[in-house]
Amino acid sequence: MSDEFREKAIGVIVEFGNGNADELKAMGDSDLLKRYCEVTGESAEDYKDA
Repeated sequence: MSDEFREKAIGVIVEFGNGNADELKAMGDSDLLKRYCEVTGESAEDYKDA
């Protein structure tokens, strides 16, 4: 995933999913995407090219 998308995902998770930014930054791409989708209700398939 791009650095830009990682930053966006972390921001959304911190704001709406009560996430910890430092922990999220340490996550791998697939785990971060999974967490992002849990918060947004979107499908990971929508972001397979992110």
